[in-house]
Amino acid sequence: MPQKIHFLSLLFLSLFLSGIAQNQVEKYSRIKIYCTQNQLPEIAGLGLALEEGIVNGDGYLIGEFSSMEIQRVEDNGFRIEYLIEDVSAWYANRLEEKPAFKTSTAAPAGFHYGSMGG
Repeated sequence: MPQKIHFLSLLFLSLFLSGIAQNQVEKYSRIKIYCTQNQLPEIAGLGLALEEGIVNGDGYLIGEFSSMEIQRVEDNGFRIEYLIEDVSAWYANRLEEKPAFKTSTAAPAGFHYGSMGG
């Protein structure tokens, strides 16, 4: 009986901790990784998806990566520069900003609908 209680408490604890881990939201940042074309396979070998990034022949790569991926890049000796610290907050802020131009739904002067069902 004590083994069953021990097993159940261990099972409950592991399920509880895995639930907490799944609720954590990973922070993504837009960074510039200074590298040469020859180092791109090494960066891809770290598990970073390079398909969506911008590769510049002058020695850098720009992409959006998680904090864990960024840590792996830094641990392997690559120099980085943060372009956007928190991409989610940056996009949320853009939605709240007013548009730079004023939109109008009024028809321009002299505009008339055509005869083809308009």
